[in-house]
Amino acid sequence: MLAEVNTMKSGPIYSGSLIGFKARKLRISLGLSRQELAEMAGVPRERVDAFEYNLPVPLDVKRRILRELWAEKSKEVIIVESLPCLKSPGAVRVPAPCLPLQ
Repeated sequence: MLAEVNTMKSGPIYSGSLIGFKARKLRISLGLSRQELAEMAGVPRERVDAFEYNLPVPLDVKRRILRELWAEKSKEVIIVESLPCLKSPGAVRVPAPCLPLQ
């Protein structure tokens, strides 16, 4: 996989190494739109855009965005860990209930 490269006076910057690009990848993997993340974080969508492209954004905005992404990722982890049937590698291949039927 090739990383996107931005060239600046100080040299090339690889997108995979910057927090905004990583936050964007996480947001997409969580199935959130920029607008949804902005609403969750209580910031304008334009600030989410700027943060994801590593443009100058106030530190409190970065914290709000990252806090919401982490909270969403944590919910996903908690759900998986709370269902034993999802822990074993072969269990998710068959569409069967995780808990016994009553």
